[in-house]
Amino acid sequence: MIEARGDIFGLAEKDEVGVAVITTNGFVKINGKAVMGRGCALKALQLYPGIDVELGKRIKRCGNVPHVLRPKLVTFPVKPALVVVSNDNIVAHMKHNFSIGDTAPGWAARADPTIIEHSAKLIVKLADASMKDNRFYLPRPGCGAGELCWKDVRQILSQILDDRFACCTFNE
Repeated sequence: MIEARGDIFGLAEKDEVGVAVITTNGFVKINGKAVMGRGCALKALQLYPGIDVELGKRIKRCGNVPHVLRPKLVTFPVKPALVVVSNDNIVAHMKHNFSIGDTAPGWAARADPTIIEHSAKLIVKLADASMKDNRFYLPRPGCGAGELCWKDVRQILSQILDDRFACCTFNE
């Protein structure tokens, strides 16, 4: 795994074999749309209107795993579909909305290192199977709206992702 600076969409677009990887949660709304309300998922939805419906269908059919949505766009789950609320698994700005023991939607949860590790292993398998010649640009998974610390996530990813994968820091 390498570390880079820049916008994952811009980096992937400039790279002939580049793929933008967006972090997602597994929550699908009643209307069938996957929640893509923040960060790179929201930007992907703005660039590709309707992918929330497509991702919602794929999550319902295949689960909360990486999905190829476009030739240059892949998802990377970092949060569960639902979570039972505890003291430390809800993002700070949402804690007042839930009580311990409630079931909360995944978009309100902190990112889960176990899901990040699983997603990393699956995206490597996907890359090996059908995207061998691609380079993948992803944000620091779980470190934005997921509220995890990059040093902890980096330790997980550095053992799984090879140099086809660039974890990108993007500061506007």
